[in-house]
Amino acid sequence: MFGDEKLNKALVYAIEAHDGQYREGPGNVPYIVHPIRVARLVEDAGLSTDAIAAALLHDVVEDTDKKNDDIAREFGGVVARLVAGLTNPPEHEDVKRPPRDERKREQLLRVVNAGPIVASIKMADMYTNMMARIKQERFDLVRDKLAPEALAMIGANPEANRAIAGMLRDLAIGAIL
Repeated sequence: MFGDEKLNKALVYAIEAHDGQYREGPGNVPYIVHPIRVARLVEDAGLSTDAIAAALLHDVVEDTDKKNDDIAREFGGVVARLVAGLTNPPEHEDVKRPPRDERKREQLLRVVNAGPIVASIKMADMYTNMMARIKQERFDLVRDKLAPEALAMIGANPEANRAIAGMLRDLAIGAIL
C-alpha cells in the first residue's frame, strides 16, 4: 500500500493492533480505516516517512495494549515521540475523568508543545473524524464541538502544515456556517 518498508511495517503493526476494533457509528467499519485515512492526508501533504508512520500508529498506544516503548523499539525514537505527542494520557479507574472542555484544552497544549509535525498529524486526525461525523449526519456535534476545537488547534499551531491546516479550516468554517 505504501512504497516504503517502514510504512508497510507500521501499517501491518497498526492492522494487527486494531484487529477486531470498529469505528463508532453505523456500518461496522474496521478501525484501521481511520489511521490509514490520516496517514494518506499526511503523505499527500508531503510530510516525512516518520510522520506518516506516526499517523498510522497514532491511536495504537491509546486504544490497544501497546505501549510507547513498543513503538520506540519497533520504529525508533522519532516515531515514538510523535505518537507520544498524539496520545492522550491513560485514564485511571480511581480518578474522575475531567470534563470534555478541560481534556481538549490539555490536548491542545500537549500538541502545541510537541511541535508542528504532531500538530499536522493531529489536524489530519481531526479532519477525518469530522468527515466521519458528517457522514453519520451528526451535524450538531460537528458544528458545536468539533469545528470550534479544530479552529482552536489551527490557531494555536501556525507552523503546522498549511495544506492540512487549510483543509481542516475550510471544513470547520463550513460546518459552523
